[in-house]
Amino acid sequence: MLKDLGRSVFIYGIASSISKFVGIFLIPIFSRCFSATEYGTLDVISTVFSFVAIFGMMQLESAISRYYYEVEGDERKVYISTAFWTISILSVVFQLIIIALADILSTYLFTTAAYGFMLKVGSFNILLLNLFGYLTVVLRFHNRPILYAIVVFSQFFITATVSVVLIFYFKTGIMAFFIGQIAGLLVGVIIMLAYLRKSFVLIIRLSVLREFFRYAIPQVPAVAGNWLNSYANRFVMLTQLTVSDVGIYTVGLKIASIFNLFDNAFRMAWEPYLWERIKLPNHKELLRTLSIITSIAVFSVALLLMLFAEELILILSTKQYMAALPIIKILIFAFTFPILTQVFGAGTSIAKKTIYNTISFFVGVSLNLSLMFVLVPRIGLIGVPLSLSVSNLSTLFLMWYFSEKKYYIGYNYKLVTVMILLFSLLAYVLFTFEINFLVKIFFVLVIVLIAFLNKNRIYSFLASRF
Repeated sequence: MLKDLGRSVFIYGIASSISKFVGIFLIPIFSRCFSATEYGTLDVISTVFSFVAIFGMMQLESAISRYYYEVEGDERKVYISTAFWTISILSVVFQLIIIALADILSTYLFTTAAYGFMLKVGSFNILLLNLFGYLTVVLRFHNRPILYAIVVFSQFFITATVSVVLIFYFKTGIMAFFIGQIAGLLVGVIIMLAYLRKSFVLIIRLSVLREFFRYAIPQVPAVAGNWLNSYANRFVMLTQLTVSDVGIYTVGLKIASIFNLFDNAFRMAWEPYLWERIKLPNHKELLRTLSIITSIAVFSVALLLMLFAEELILILSTKQYMAALPIIKILIFAFTFPILTQVFGAGTSIAKKTIYNTISFFVGVSLNLSLMFVLVPRIGLIGVPLSLSVSNLSTLFLMWYFSEKKYYIGYNYKLVTVMILLFSLLAYVLFTFEINFLVKIFFVLVIVLIAFLNKNRIYSFLASRF
């Protein structure tokens, strides 16, 4: 059972991550072609699109995931189509709003209307992002891993190629990123629509849509809250710091988002895995085992990336962005907890009590924003990832609490709490002390050797205890 999840994470999740985080792979180019101010501008505009896209999607992709296995045949086509056409209509409506308000929005964000045209062009990403995201979920349920990989790698290749050509041959500046993203997403959407065309009918059944909204809408505030938790700091930084500071933070965020490849991979595989197995008599035991293994894996990868954060900066960008080093380390620390929230917060989704997801996320968001307004004026840019870390950890524990109340699974909270404390201590050491590169390599080799020599004991321990 656990092997199935691992296979899904590798095949679907990693491919999806490459698609969504194409910006990470373009860091070596963008960081050398764009100034910190330009990078900051690009990030602020992208942030606006990502927020608007939430209301175009309305969490309908989670609804189709929840109900996909409850219907079959023509009825399944109706369910898939109802969500698809609704997402399309909502996304176009919000895109038109952005186009109408582009100059005003540009003036509000940058005190100049010069970026109005960029907002208008880039707004096409709203529809394409949502359609691409929804269609990849449907394609995942069709269990076509090879086609899935072709789609996402095609999207990545087109995005990267168009962006590079526009930057170096047409000198379009940061506009290249948005045009490249539009081209890549469009190709991906066309390929998936061609394959899935028989899964769609020209219908929006209102009874199905009401059922979807009853499940999905309570999650929308949680998703918006999660967006606020991750992206609202840009606007706080604009009021307290400079656009250049936003650029430094953005580069740090992009590099730290390498860890989010694993987060996105897990999310992509998690829901189908959960809903396929929730009817098994031993599903609670399976979730308990998975929670321990996931925690160990997540903490290990995070510590490894934090250990080599300096090297990542030198490989992916330039020395002018070395100021992002502490930002990267703390962000990686913060990004570990949303992954665990997926597992430890599963109970509310199983019980269809997703309103508690919203409560948890908004408590976390409120804490994040409050801490930012206190910390950023006092300690500067470093206050942003620190606030996010406290927020994400708080959200994890709240979701865990509500999950166990609404659908008791019996997670080993003592063991996981000890692991979180140990992880936090090691993260603090890596943040505080500089470590020679050769020492880092030696340390990693020793850990790998110890794990390899004791692999049978580790496996026996996990098998007997969990």
